[in-house]
Amino acid sequence: MKTAFLIEELISIAGITKKDFAASVLLSPSGLSRFLSGQQALDLRAHKRFSSGAAQILTAAIFEPNCHLRLSGLFPFIYEFTSRNDLQIFLDCAISYALDDDFAADYGIYPDYQEKESFYYKQRQVLNMSCIILSDFLQQGQDEAFEFYSTMPLLFGELPYSLKRVLFNNPRQQKIYWHQSLNFERAALADDYVQVNNPFGKIHQLEQSFDLYFWESNSSDKQHYILLKNHCLLVYSALPDAAPTLKLIRNKNYLLRFLQFIDKSWGRKLSFNGEEARQLLDQDPALLTGLLDRGLQAVYNFVPVNYVLTADEMAETGASPEERERMQSFLHGLIKSDADFYYSSSAVSEFSRSGKAIVPLTGLVSIPEEKRVELLQRLENEVSPEMRRHSRLIYTSMSNAAILCCQDMSLLYMINQDGSSEKVHLFLMKNIADYLEEDYRRKQFRLVDYSKSRWQAYLDEVSSRFS
Repeated sequence: MKTAFLIEELISIAGITKKDFAASVLLSPSGLSRFLSGQQALDLRAHKRFSSGAAQILTAAIFEPNCHLRLSGLFPFIYEFTSRNDLQIFLDCAISYALDDDFAADYGIYPDYQEKESFYYKQRQVLNMSCIILSDFLQQGQDEAFEFYSTMPLLFGELPYSLKRVLFNNPRQQKIYWHQSLNFERAALADDYVQVNNPFGKIHQLEQSFDLYFWESNSSDKQHYILLKNHCLLVYSALPDAAPTLKLIRNKNYLLRFLQFIDKSWGRKLSFNGEEARQLLDQDPALLTGLLDRGLQAVYNFVPVNYVLTADEMAETGASPEERERMQSFLHGLIKSDADFYYSSSAVSEFSRSGKAIVPLTGLVSIPEEKRVELLQRLENEVSPEMRRHSRLIYTSMSNAAILCCQDMSLLYMINQDGSSEKVHLFLMKNIADYLEEDYRRKQFRLVDYSKSRWQAYLDEVSSRFS
């Protein structure tokens, strides 16, 4: 981003006068005004003095607990500053980076076509520059739909160095696609991977900010990278003494070549939006019944999916009779299985309150008050005796999702509040159901076993609201 824009915004956030700021960077008020208006550039020899003085006065005015939130409009990628020194070094780096970019532009130096990379090392510098560089590109292209390609261990394992501190904020709600490679073979070797990071909870968080897509990868390369398509490549590595390093590559020709490398080296696509998933089912309806044949172990329901609607009752979705019958058969097959059934309390309450019934990859149905208790009772009657014995009510903050766990794979279904966006993620790992149950119990989520009397008491309570 332009230094003038950055300084104007930081002065506004800090709430200091331009006169005081000018004094801190050894400029006259008129000299600062000419710099901010673009009439005068700083001498290269003054860059270090300017960035250091600016960072010092701005830090004194901005630093407080959670001050990173005040800066997240400027830096969508940011982290929490635990000390004044944290913030001062970050601002010094950001201003220096902007000054260098402006200097390059003024003298006709085009890093987008230079065949050399920028190099950073040590924990703090790698952390700071990762945030500053990615934030800069997002600021420059506010109307652009961005695409990231990442091999960072976002789900299985810990992020390298201090990058786990990074937070993302999307105040302008920019459209951002995040393509993530997953190595299931490597993840399967870590028996405690869910204890490190419950993958489904992490996906739920990531989907709040990105349009997330997973791709299978068998690469054993431990070097991690983030490619921002058409803009930059960030490559993370380490020196022989294990000091972390970051290389920034901006050459457009090489970025195109690297994207071609990704196209060839990444494997199967594992994530599908609603339209893509419906097209797959139209091409091969047996995909649904195939899920039931893979040894269903558990169903986690954090959204009001309705399993007992008839095809006729689904007419409101606008789907074709074939699509409705296909989904009805699949949903009925789920509740007739002997899998463990976990239903979140918030999903039950949401259905009884709003009457919104979700039919995955088909649509929404609005159930009138007088019929909601009937459908809840129908669910209790139609669930198989074996599943009923394994049913539990779960209290968790996770929402807008359902998880189907089979013996050798799992499926995560996600939907937004108004049903306009759906997503299906596949995970090719064994016995995830066991990991999830252990993880939820370890986190001491409240689990309540099903009983007929407890269910009837709830139905009576719901009935009383509508009488």
